[in-house]
Amino acid sequence: MSWSEIINQERVKQLLSSALSKGRVAHAYLFVGPEGVGKDAVALEFAKILNCSSPAVSAHQLIEACGTCLSCRRASALEHPDIQIVFALPGGKSTESNDPLDGFSESELQTIKAELVAKARDPYHRIAVPRASEIRIKSIRAMRRFASLSSSLGHWKVILIFNADEMNEEASDALLKTLEEPPPRTIFILTSAYPERLRPTVVSRCENVQFDFLREDDIRDALVVRHGVAQSQAQLAARLAGGNYRRAVELLNEDLQKWRREVVDFLGYSVAGKYLALVEKIEQWSGEGRELLAHRLELMLSWLRDVMFVQTGSPELIFNVDMRERLERFVDLYPDSALNSGRIERALKTVEATIRALDRNANTALALALLALDLRRDLAESHAAPIQLVEGSHI
Repeated sequence: MSWSEIINQERVKQLLSSALSKGRVAHAYLFVGPEGVGKDAVALEFAKILNCSSPAVSAHQLIEACGTCLSCRRASALEHPDIQIVFALPGGKSTESNDPLDGFSESELQTIKAELVAKARDPYHRIAVPRASEIRIKSIRAMRRFASLSSSLGHWKVILIFNADEMNEEASDALLKTLEEPPPRTIFILTSAYPERLRPTVVSRCENVQFDFLREDDIRDALVVRHGVAQSQAQLAARLAGGNYRRAVELLNEDLQKWRREVVDFLGYSVAGKYLALVEKIEQWSGEGRELLAHRLELMLSWLRDVMFVQTGSPELIFNVDMRERLERFVDLYPDSALNSGRIERALKTVEATIRALDRNANTALALALLALDLRRDLAESHAAPIQLVEGSHI
């Protein structure tokens, strides 16, 4: 990977490149920003540039790693002797050893190795080891031993602590001592989406670098180029991802077309008062977890907004272009007086209120049941006509 392969974050690239060119690299950085926006990817690229044998200035005035020297090749494979990655690990069996990997089974070690291979292949991949909930003291002790050694290739020792907010209390204490007296030619890079969970004393000893949400079009274009998906599918995943590229990639593996059909079915069942079908759908969605449910409700919002665009004669603005015919059938269920009475606007506010309630940990099944009742109130002009229309022509 190079700077050009990191999605946007141009401000951050310029800041770090300027520090390199001026010889003002800080001894510790804290990369802060939302999930999936490239904090780890930038940290890995920065570590590679720091140890590159032949860095050069690009056409965009950024210092770039050559990508071909031994140091760059080993950094890209996450096998560089002067770059160490720290991340959450399971507890493992209790041993006298200070090696954080000691006490794990062969299967667990293979899982950890596979996660590192995935990270090397895709720096946006989040390392997720089963049963790993925190960064433990053993990992920080190993890091301190690593930092005390001389550089193998004669450049910088770089320590990357991914999701640093996962450090437990002991680990935070040990890291703080190291940051207070950092070894020479050693750079620490911490990444976190939740800096408020870090000790203020740790934060204060790092140069804070704020990352931004990624734009929807940046995510869409990256999905098209890197995953070879159709633009419409990439657009849908990008919109649902909320600025998180990694989540957009995960969404590509979900059946988004099926989700959209189910969302429109839910609206139809609500308007028609088909309570048995609603109970089945509520049970299904509630069992899938809050995150997937939130994505379904975002799809519901996009559908209702498209209904408004069809109503107002702005079909060029609709998002669900491939479902145009079904959108028009949905609109045809209502006479003009119903469309002009603000029903869709009320339905949009109802769905948005449900999303906020779920963010506040509302009971998912109850929230969906109330949503169905409120949508019936918002959308049905009468209790009879919409039922007949929906049952007569499936929307």
